[in-house]
Formats: sequence, structure tokens, C-alpha cells
Amino acid sequence: MKHRFILILFLCVVLMGCAPAPKQTTMVIAVASSLESIMTNSIFPLFHEQHPDIILQGVYGSSGALQVQIEQGLAADVFCAAAEKPVKLLQQHQHIASSIPWVSNALALITSKGSNTEVTEFSTAPLADSIALGDPAYVPVGMYAKDAFLALQNWDSIERHATYASNATEVLGWVAAGNAEVGVVYNTDVMSRDDILVLDTYEIQTVYPVAILREAAHPTQAQAFVDFLQTPAIIQILLDAGFTS
Repeated sequence: MKHRFILILFLCVVLMGCAPAPKQTTMVIAVASSLESIMTNSIFPLFHEQHPDIILQGVYGSSGALQVQIEQGLAADVFCAAAEKPVKLLQQHQHIASSIPWVSNALALITSKGSNTEVTEFSTAPLADSIALGDPAYVPVGMYAKDAFLALQNWDSIERHATYASNATEVLGWVAAGNAEVGVVYNTDVMSRDDILVLDTYEIQTVYPVAILREAAHPTQAQAFVDFLQTPAIIQILLDAGFTS
């Protein structure tokens, strides 16, 4: 009887060891380029720690480009955008199941370290021979920059010297390499750069919305991720990175 008990116990241990691992779900998150670093280095790993059965796969780009990709069939579950317009356009075409405003940002007028530019603030930006901006037609940071210069009544002068980039990362690269005298990006884009000098910041109502897509393959997990993004711990990480609540 004792030997039979030991045998049964041994078989139970073996069967438990052979049990299949929990099924993992891969969820696709479309992410604005200005959020790429904080998502990949902080938020995604923290979420996976709490939800080991969910793997997050990021697709990065400007919000406008991601909007087009979603309309063309990008199989994403959640869209973390850097402006409300792309989400509203997707909503008009019935691609959004739900959305929330998440965080805000500020604009930074930048130049390269060691630059001898005469520009000191947004109001004197027309003094630059060249200025790099995100394309205002579809890149949110470019849209916001245009709004700022319109408010300062110097957009006409800026437009004559502007070169348009496909995202904020490209603007950073041009300015750091000296291919543009100054540029405009988000304040958070330059927090960890030692080759960029911030000349001025400009507070403007930038809203980063987070949306669950109607075509989401994993709506329950998508909602869990959106809820996670609103927790105090994640908001604090964003505030430490230079975003505003």
C-alpha cells in the first residue's frame, strides 16, 4: 500500500511537470514614435510582469502614419496616439471601440550642442536659416508646432525655412547632425539626449489619447492594458519622463 502511494505521488509530480504552459496571447499595440522609448523600456516590461500570459508587440510611427495603416488593415488591438485628430478620424470610420485622454506634453525648440544659432525662443525662430518640423499635414508634433507659430504670428516666416520630417525622431536626427539649425519636437523627446540643446519650451494643449480598436483580436486583454496605463505607478513614470497629467 505504501509503495502504491509513493508510485501515485510520483506519477502526479511527473504529470504536473509535463502540464502544458499557459497559452500566451500576442497583442499588437500601435504607438506614436514619441512614446516608443518609454513603452519599450518601461511600460511593456512592467505590464508583462503582471500579465505573463500576454506578449506586447509594438508598431511605431507617427500617429498620422499609424492611422493610415490601421485604416488599411493593420491588425492592432490598441492605438496610443500623440494627438486626438488621428483617433477622431478613425472613429469617424468606425475603427474605434473606445478611447480615453491619457497624458499631455509640451513643445521644445531645439538646436545641436555647440550651435551658434541666434535663435533663443519660439518668437525668434524665424532667425534660423533652416528649421526642422514634423509634417503638419499628418505628424502631430508638426501640427502642434504650426499652431504655436500661428499663435505667435510668425508661421509665414517659419514656413519659408521649414523642412518637414515624417516623425519627431527624424527631426532630432537632422538637428543633432547639423542638417537643420533648429527644430521642434516634444519636450519628452530630448530628456535623455546629450547632443541636443533646448532653447525654449512652449505649453500647448497636447492630448495623447489611448484607444481600443473595434477590430481588436483580444478586446479583454486590450482593456486590461488600457486600465494598466491609467494606474498611479505608470502615470508617475510618465511624469518623471517629462509628460504632464
